[in-house]
Amino acid sequence: TYNRKENMQNKIEQSIIKSMDMHVTTSNNIMKLGKVVEINTDNLNLLATKIMKLERRIKELEERKI
Repeated sequence: TYNRKENMQNKIEQSIIKSMDMHVTTSNNIMKLGKVVEINTDNLNLLATKIMKLERRIKELEERKI
């Protein structure tokens, strides 16, 4: 029975270690995803700024024609 108990304890320890590894991997993937979202947000803000400038420029050019 001692061998069985030790075997069971080893399996539990292995499961705990695997669970912790999965937690670390998940955390790393969430951090990577957060970085992708941050970059996308920055790019959208840049795009919005450029569109605003273009709209202003178009308005200026249209007013000059009149």
